Amino acid sequence: MLASYPSQGAAFLASQNDRFANPVGAAINEVTAIVMDSLIGGPDEPLYSESLDRFVRVRAVQEYSASQAVSFVFMLKDAIMETPGWGGDSAGPMRERFALFSRIDGMALDAFDRYASCREKLYDVAMNEFKRRNRKVFERLGLSETTGDF
Repeated sequence: MLASYPSQGAAFLASQNDRFANPVGAAINEVTAIVMDSLIGGPDEPLYSESLDRFVRVRAVQEYSASQAVSFVFMLKDAIMETPGWGGDSAGPMRERFALFSRIDGMALDAFDRYASCREKLYDVAMNEFKRRNRKVFERLGLSETTGDF
């Protein structure tokens, strides 16, 4: 997850453990542990969902593109391939790797759905704020929200 941030940001996120001084770093530590537990032992759905949602919300607010926001999930595949014993060509590890990679792909799809939902909510908040701020202008122009003019 840290690899998806610029080097200076990643260094800060990794070095500061205080939840209040570094909420993103704290979220990364929490999400990493829960994601790995979910991949290895099967997801604890409420804990997994809440944790992934929290992290993806941070990514949505940070103005990442969708691909950048969920790229950390796909980076897990590289980390697994670098793990000793997982790079072999025997049938056993290949089946396990395929199953694990399938779970990672499912996690990425889940993260993408959450990111899209968060971005949609952010858009709705921004649009409602725009309408609220400009209501008088629209009224002077004879436009109305009830008729769908804006």
